[in-house]
Amino acid sequence: HIMVPTNMALLFFVFLSVFKISSCLSVVHVVPHSHCDAGYRKSFEQYYEQDVGSIISTVLISLKEDPNRKFVWEEVSFLQRWWNDASDDQKELMRQLIKEGRLEMIGGGWTMHDEAVNDARTIVNQMTLGLQFLQKNLNTRPKYDWHIDPFGHSIMMPELYHALQYNAIVLNRIPNPIKQQMKMNKTLEFNWTSPFTNISMFTHVLGAHYSTPKITGTDIAQKAQSLIDTCRKRMEWYKTEHLLLPFGSDFAFKDATKDFQQMEETMSHINNQSGVLGLEFRFSTLNDYFTVIQKDGVDFPSFNGVDFFPYIACYPCNSEMCANQPCSKVKNDTYWSGYFTSKPAQKLLTRQQEAVTSVLDTLNSLHPFNYSLLEKSISVSHTTSALLTHHDAIT
Repeated sequence: HIMVPTNMALLFFVFLSVFKISSCLSVVHVVPHSHCDAGYRKSFEQYYEQDVGSIISTVLISLKEDPNRKFVWEEVSFLQRWWNDASDDQKELMRQLIKEGRLEMIGGGWTMHDEAVNDARTIVNQMTLGLQFLQKNLNTRPKYDWHIDPFGHSIMMPELYHALQYNAIVLNRIPNPIKQQMKMNKTLEFNWTSPFTNISMFTHVLGAHYSTPKITGTDIAQKAQSLIDTCRKRMEWYKTEHLLLPFGSDFAFKDATKDFQQMEETMSHINNQSGVLGLEFRFSTLNDYFTVIQKDGVDFPSFNGVDFFPYIACYPCNSEMCANQPCSKVKNDTYWSGYFTSKPAQKLLTRQQEAVTSVLDTLNSLHPFNYSLLEKSISVSHTTSALLTHHDAIT
């Protein structure tokens, strides 16, 4: 028999304990993003000049400063506008960050389109425009959709994104009573199946809003505890030990380095105690998150032939207040269905614009135009039609 010295036995016990704790860590995937509406309270150009141009530029600088930082970007319309102004060095930096997997293009459409009022052809055309730009200029192709703001979701989405060879969809604005029920049943992640072809698309529904959760406290310990409490609560809504935590909001990251540093301070404080807390925080992209959970072997439910219309929610949404119980504040005026028919003249003009674009494409395919002015007109027609599909435009 070999006798193990007492101190060695103690060290061995501590090692096993730490290994057991660390191997059971729950991981919070902090996904930095900026939701930039292509027109809402300001015009597209005003948003670019006053907000979005500097957001993209400062995010690139911030990612270059620290290899642990990551970011996801959705709106190709703004990206194309920035690309026209960017220097060669900025363009090359963006390509390099995408190659490293630290900057991920998601969604891929010219805009984050509305799913209720647009028809299929219009949606496909605006997706084509965005995907062509990304392929041509950045040699990248999104694998995940990020539809966090449209007011309800169509059963067409699994069909569309399966055809585009996407891997998963992230949704947010589904009817609040359904979302509350999903939280209780831990079914916010599911395989969304089309009733027409039985095609399925893995789908993640955000349990709370797409903004950074509210962090309270006067010192770093209190702020860290506030974030821990929020994440533990949200993890109860999902089946895996991984949580997708949005970090950002509307037109966020105007000073990207400052925003990253504030979150990093809180994350570092938590990660220094990860073995005790059983939590680890890390910056992630959607690819990081979905790659991990789809290898977990969890049996996710299927939702067959279900869409999420009309959108039902309190305004402002109080989902954090009524978590784990059916929404108790639903009234008739919280059914977001008026936009199906409101502003009929604008909806008509949108259809007419798409018809003109289609005719120009057909004529060009039969007899390609060689005049720069006509080529520019076709390009403007395409981008205008695509911009009008935005969920704050056609609605």
